[in-house]
Amino acid sequence: MIDVAEGSETYGEIVEVLLAGGEPYGVSATNDANVMLYTNRLSDAKGVVIVKGDVGSYTQTAVSMSLGSPIDYFDVNNAISVVLSKDGEYAFVSGFNVFIQGNPSHDPNYDPFHPAGGNVGIIRDPLGAAPTLVAATRPVPMSWPDNLVLSPDGGTLYAAYRGQRVVMGFDVQAMIDAVNNPDFAGQLERKPIDDLAPSINVRSNFKIIEPGSFHSDPVFGVPPGEEFTGPIGVGGQANGLVAQGGASLELLAPDKLTSELLPTFSWLVKGFENAKSRLYVSTYRGSEGLFPSDLGKPDLNADRIFSSDLLDANGIDADKGRRFSSRR
Repeated sequence: MIDVAEGSETYGEIVEVLLAGGEPYGVSATNDANVMLYTNRLSDAKGVVIVKGDVGSYTQTAVSMSLGSPIDYFDVNNAISVVLSKDGEYAFVSGFNVFIQGNPSHDPNYDPFHPAGGNVGIIRDPLGAAPTLVAATRPVPMSWPDNLVLSPDGGTLYAAYRGQRVVMGFDVQAMIDAVNNPDFAGQLERKPIDDLAPSINVRSNFKIIEPGSFHSDPVFGVPPGEEFTGPIGVGGQANGLVAQGGASLELLAPDKLTSELLPTFSWLVKGFENAKSRLYVSTYRGSEGLFPSDLGKPDLNADRIFSSDLLDANGIDADKGRRFSSRR
């Protein structure tokens, strides 16, 4: 623990050291200055640890990553990242799942009908007296998940599955509803929660589409006709996700290639009250001439395709932001 309070007599100094097991990995702050969480990648018995208190009085509460039978394929192994739900009632943890030959929950070749793999676990009451892992998503072989983050509104959980080169998106409220659904009682320790409640799969519908056998591996993919719920492909290993809060920009139109020579552009600016915008259209990208300041002053690309005046919002979308439009 390092004191970062400017003006403190111990500013910049290590004020306490906590023993954290074999491989403490992902540290997550909370809105409470006296509470934080971390993962321990080499100890499933203490996969997630909740730390509370202050210098000289810290307590640590460990959460086991085991679900149901210790000899089946379904667990959360090698916790790597943890994040709290917006209300603090649940925590979500990504399991890297190190390959261990012959171990049902670490070896995807052990049972081709139920292959082991990386996934996301759900912890109930993480800040309470007895935090418990209660459910997990579908294991995906050779996926080796990295970190996970919540969207700024807390509604979507994103997890980086580096081995599959995708980012998965899960509906947080659908997961919570499924955990508390009495129809699923007794099944959550044995079955993936997103198999029980497919509505969880906002962008995580990635499952067995060709069953395996003792002579061939199962094929994972997005079911035909359900591509809009499949994971987000990133083209390379997905690592180190960050969710952007506050201001953001969303293009509404045109939403696809168009042959129209004078298209109307529409966009939302979120996170700013009384926002104003300018629209620039160019064959050059940002830093190379799209914006007036890219090439120095004066503007050396003043003849770009289009430069708008300063625009006021012409509409407000409830709970979304200020809407702008400009016709090229």
